[in-house]
Amino acid sequence: MARVWPTGSIDTYDCRIEMGAGPGIAKIRAVPLTLRRQKHLVRVAYGPIQAWLERADVMSEGAVQGTPSVYFGTTSIVLLWKDAAGLGHGAPIDRGALTLDPHLRVRALRIAREEAELRAEGTLGVLRAEIEVAVTAANLTLRVEVEAAVYGKRTALRT
Repeated sequence: MARVWPTGSIDTYDCRIEMGAGPGIAKIRAVPLTLRRQKHLVRVAYGPIQAWLERADVMSEGAVQGTPSVYFGTTSIVLLWKDAAGLGHGAPIDRGALTLDPHLRVRALRIAREEAELRAEGTLGVLRAEIEVAVTAANLTLRVEVEAAVYGKRTALRT
């Protein structure tokens, strides 16, 4: 194809489009008037989970580092399936739902913050955390990596 400009100059260009590998162009079929999507929502009961967390093995490590004091640490929370068996009153445990439950993650985050404050010996600022969940045949493990600024030292409690 060619384009002629008012000045009389002529530009030519190729209007062919190179198609890559793929399904190619297709006409759209009729679009449905409404679309329906179903979601499967699961809620974990607070009481049984809280009782299960109270039986958990909690292991923490970490320390304050740097000139602006920053706490870096990891808290592992190990929940045994055999301890959870009696909490559901005989109902089967949906292990997949537990790994995705935001309430369980928030509870794990609170435990990790408490552990971090004990080790930091100061007031923690905004907490940045990363939570990993691992499921095995014997247990559910929540691993929380924590990073937070430490502001001042805690004063000793009077007894």
